[in-house]
Amino acid sequence: AFGRGQPEKQIIRYAGSQVLFLGRFFSVWVSIFVAKDKNEADRIMARLDDEGFVNRIRPGTGGIMQDGQLEVQVLESEALDAQQFCY
Repeated sequence: AFGRGQPEKQIIRYAGSQVLFLGRFFSVWVSIFVAKDKNEADRIMARLDDEGFVNRIRPGTGGIMQDGQLEVQVLESEALDAQQFCY
């Protein structure tokens, strides 16, 4: 139920992007780091997990991304704080 304990977490689609629905609040995923491979992405994600950030990885897309690169993403509301744990 809303208002008690942890908010309900649910991934939904909005305007072609995945959005995390936390109770009554929406938050968009943003990329904060481009990892050269899965090992680097896992290392960054472990740091973010240890600090309590909600995170995910997805295959890199776009013109400048190289094969095998992965985007590490966090919620937009946590991006500035989470970015310090990527380096």
